[in-house]
Parts: sequence; structure tokens; C-alpha cells
Amino acid sequence: MSTVFQSIFRPLTGLAHAMVIHAAAVVLTASTVATAGNEPVSQEAIIRLEDGFAIKDVVATYNATLQATVTLGSRPNYLIGLPEGISEIQFLSLAEQDDRIKDAELNFTAAAPDPSTQSFFFPVASILRPSQAVRYGISLSTPTPTGGVGAGITVAVVDTGVDPQLAGFGSGGVLKGVSFVPNTDSAADVGDGQDSDGDGVTDELVGHGTFVASIIQLVAPDVTILPIRVLDADGKGNMFRVAQGIEAAILGGAHVVNISLGSTAAVDAVGDMIEEANLRGITVVASVGNDGSQLLVFPAATPGVISVAALDGTLSPAEFSNYGPHVTISALGVDLVGQTPSGENRSSGTSFSTALVSGTVAGMLSKDPTLLPNEIAARLASSA
Repeated sequence: MSTVFQSIFRPLTGLAHAMVIHAAAVVLTASTVATAGNEPVSQEAIIRLEDGFAIKDVVATYNATLQATVTLGSRPNYLIGLPEGISEIQFLSLAEQDDRIKDAELNFTAAAPDPSTQSFFFPVASILRPSQAVRYGISLSTPTPTGGVGAGITVAVVDTGVDPQLAGFGSGGVLKGVSFVPNTDSAADVGDGQDSDGDGVTDELVGHGTFVASIIQLVAPDVTILPIRVLDADGKGNMFRVAQGIEAAILGGAHVVNISLGSTAAVDAVGDMIEEANLRGITVVASVGNDGSQLLVFPAATPGVISVAALDGTLSPAEFSNYGPHVTISALGVDLVGQTPSGENRSSGTSFSTALVSGTVAGMLSKDPTLLPNEIAARLASSA
């Protein structure tokens, strides 16, 4: 094993002894930063058709509208808008009787961890990001020169977007990306001046995706970031957008997909895209959530995903981190320093422990591009 590979792989060596195997014995209390996203999206449904039938004919039957399509996988997933007078539950019942519809499900809200009404990011001196203690705790090398850690690897950040001016340590940079948030045409991590979720705070999650990307770059300085915006400036979105985001990551040439968000509802359209990513050799890494419980959060709890919990500075389970047998591995997630559009900030959460793991995977792939997702997961788990 080369020196560079050891240096990038070591972040999780020695950490997992404090992870899930001990988590059940730890009394965890819910953090003020919690996972959100388990409400059905009003007047929407997701359907897949049997072979030989056209979506235009099906939507016409119900006076519905075709809103979006995810085409990869064994069969397309269609997001349809339902007319007034047909509720989501009523439509599911009707779909069961329609021989043209293979299956139907509800779309559910999804979100990044909710900061409630407190500040999510705390400004710090810019010198702290490259020199923060986490670098020494996980044995990272000096940021520059990088020795090519992450070079040639693209990590898709499915999140609130990424600041295109992200000041990375290496040569990878930030691609243009794509947005699936309505009324936006950019994957930049910017506010809209609206209180979209009605909690009295405007644009409270601006910077979340940029912070995640900056932590990925902290571990793999030469990685290329592909921003995929599926959450608005308040950190809210839905699971079909997540499916669209994973599809865009696949089509955009990503080698790793970081998903630091979730929902307590599993949606098959997302599972389909994760399966498709795995079949194409793409590793999906997702955060298990910040509820301090064994609550299942998707897509982290979906088969084929490397699911990441958080540790504190003592390598004990972070009090806010979810835990359970579905967790693949843990990484530091408390008081990390990263970049947001407003500058350097400090924050905590499984979102950012997930970014550490995504950066680690990128480093592994830059040394051995032939590694498959299941091999990467096994190597992380067996070596930690």
C-alpha cells in the first residue's frame, strides 16, 4: 500500500472502534440540529409503467401532468402532478387497478439538517480550515503540494449547491453543475431572500453544500466537485429531486456521490438510481441524520450506500448522530471548519462526517480507479 494511499485511507482507521458497535450503549439526546423531511409532497405521485404503455396516455386518463422524468435504470420513473379532486392516497388506490401502471408511490420531502432558528455556521479565522486539528487527528498530509490525492476523480455534491469560487487546495476545481430547484438556473450556493419553509428565518442553509464540498477537498485536495442543487436556500427539497440529482451525477461522470441530506421515507425512485450508480461503479455516500436515535434516514439506509455517522473529538459517538446496524462507518463530525460563500466557518453534523468519508473514497479511487463500491465499503469497514 503506497504512502499516499495510506495517508488518505487512515482517516477512518482507528475511528470505527467508537462507532456503531458501541453506539447502542450510549445515551444520546436529540440535538437542536435534527433531520427533517418525511411529509408527502402535496398532489404528486411517482409511477413506473409496464412495458408497452405511453406515459402521455396514462396522465391523460387522470387529467394529471407530467412534471419530471428519471430515465436511467430498468424503467423510467415519472413524477406526475395530480389534479384537484384526486388526493395522493386516492391515486395510489386507482393506480393499483390500472394494468398499465407497474407501481406507484408518493413523493416525500427531503432536507438537510434543520438549524431551527439558531445560526448554523460560526465564523472563524480563514487560517483554521487547512490547519484545523481534524487534519492531524486523521493523519492528512499537508494541503499543498498535494501529490495528486483525488486527482482525476469527480465527486458530485447533491445539496444546496456549491459556491463556484470555492477556494480549494488543489487543481480539481468546481464544475458548472445543474440545479433541480424550481426557478433556479444555477447550481451556485446562493440565497433567494425567501422564508421558503415559514420558520421565520431566511436562507438559513445557504452554505451547506459549499461547506460539504470544502471538507471533501480538505481530504482529497485535487478532487473535482460537481455541484448538483436539489435543496433550496432553506435546505428543503424532495426525494424525486434527489433521484434526479443522482441521475445527473451519473450522467455528469461522477465517481462518488455525496448526499448529506435525507428523509425518513424511502422512495423507490431514489433506490433505483442508487442501484444504477452502483452498477456503473459509482460509490454513493450519505449521512445517517442528526436525531440522536436509531431513526432510519434515507438514502443512507438504502442498500448500496455507504452510510456515515458522526464522532466527536474524543472519538465517541456525537450526541446528535443517528446510529444503528445500517451504519457503515463513522468519522469526525463535531466542530469541523469549512468554507461557505461568506468565508470560513465552523459547524457540526453527520453532513460533514459524510464529506470526510467521500473525500477518503475519492483518495482511494485516485490510487486505484478499479475499486468497486462494494470493495470500497468492505475495505473501509475492515480496515477501520
